[in-house]
Amino acid sequence: MKSVCVPRHCGLCRYQLNVGDFIVAGFTDSFLGIEYVQCRGRCHHDEKGVGCHIDCNNIVSPETFSEIHEVTAPDFEPSTIANKQRLRWLRSWLASILRTATQYRLPLEICSDIASRALEHEYERRLAVWYIDGIRGEVKSRVSRVALAKKIYARTVDFEGVRYIARLTNTTAADGRDILVFDPTSRTPADRLYVASDHLGIRQLLFTNSSGGCAIKQEPDVWWKTSSLNILSGVIRVQTDGLKLRKLTGKRVQLPKVAWGQPSSVPNRVRVEPICNAEPTFREDVEFYQALRTMDESALWIFMPLHAGEVLTEIWKYDGPLREAIALLLKTLHPLPPAPSRDGFTASGGPWIAAGPFGRSRLRPRSPSGAVPNLKG
Repeated sequence: MKSVCVPRHCGLCRYQLNVGDFIVAGFTDSFLGIEYVQCRGRCHHDEKGVGCHIDCNNIVSPETFSEIHEVTAPDFEPSTIANKQRLRWLRSWLASILRTATQYRLPLEICSDIASRALEHEYERRLAVWYIDGIRGEVKSRVSRVALAKKIYARTVDFEGVRYIARLTNTTAADGRDILVFDPTSRTPADRLYVASDHLGIRQLLFTNSSGGCAIKQEPDVWWKTSSLNILSGVIRVQTDGLKLRKLTGKRVQLPKVAWGQPSSVPNRVRVEPICNAEPTFREDVEFYQALRTMDESALWIFMPLHAGEVLTEIWKYDGPLREAIALLLKTLHPLPPAPSRDGFTASGGPWIAAGPFGRSRLRPRSPSGAVPNLKG
């Protein structure tokens, strides 16, 4: 049976799915048997599905469900600060509605108190879905492009109190709502692009010259990516969710995946560099590594040598009583400080199992059979 993980938050209102809530879960696949599970930490299951409260699902039509979910689907898990900011905005938004809707124009403090009490009920979820359904865009084309040889204009949209970029164009509209963000004829030509995003979309674009700096204050859950304009080949491809920008790419390249808390130039050299991976060995016995997956499916080994030319010669695995504990002992060409005796461990639990000996060590990626990434000679 295929295991599909249900996210911890509703795909419509984005409030947490708690134990005991009635939810609707879905996954598009040809599998007849699917087991829906929920991870509290890192997900270890095959794929992720969509889950939402049943009352949220009942107030949207099947035609608009996918459109709303595209707007609300997070690119990463938001922080607690971001969730609290959203709740404060929803309360202030409801308070403003109550103040204008009541006949006697109640003071804002009273409206805020009413809004706070109302948002303690399940109706707060319906209110959030109603807001998203009302503000979502009617954009037909989800993918477009702009040319770097022309001026680029941006239009913004406010979503739950946060301003996002809604679209990029090479021509400005007559309503005057478009903002010039890039001019190729500028005296100081831009050669670098900074893209600020949070978990719901792109919030800011900066076209700058690499000779100057950017004084930008760091914000929670806002991450900046850096790209040289030269690698974009004169074109920026834009992808939206129907309301706001989600992704920017070049003509043939993707933006770097590394993000920073503030606009930062890409360093020429970093301490981590890619190395050549070892090719799979024919008829290699991977039972040693498969056994580790029963303990932790996310297990990952990283060997960091302390001396030049230091390589692994032996790897030993220890299983504790009832397989509740695990230890690794790595032996290299260089002597290290005395480690706990293998005999001492064996006396109190299971045996040590060897996975070596090895020759020179190289890194190997996860194999198609699901073996844990290992160090192999």
